[in-house]
Amino acid sequence: MSKNLVFIVAYNHENKIEKVVARIPAEIMANSENEVLIIDDGSRDRTFFQGESIRKKHRGNAKVTVLRNPVNQGYGGNQK
Repeated sequence: MSKNLVFIVAYNHENKIEKVVARIPAEIMANSENEVLIIDDGSRDRTFFQGESIRKKHRGNAKVTVLRNPVNQGYGGNQK
């Protein structure tokens, strides 16, 4: 089995983040070796808290981690 990391960078997307996570294939979410990493990139809305809500209610086996940057770093800054 392989390990996968689903890397999601979100900025002011509290209303979209749940839909994005829902699009992750079930076979990835069911594998405990996989991880979903949601990074709130300094959003001014409730993106981080929506991510935490997703983490708490996550029913699959993949680990869901939610982090928050205090300042927007852009997509490239988050990859570093």
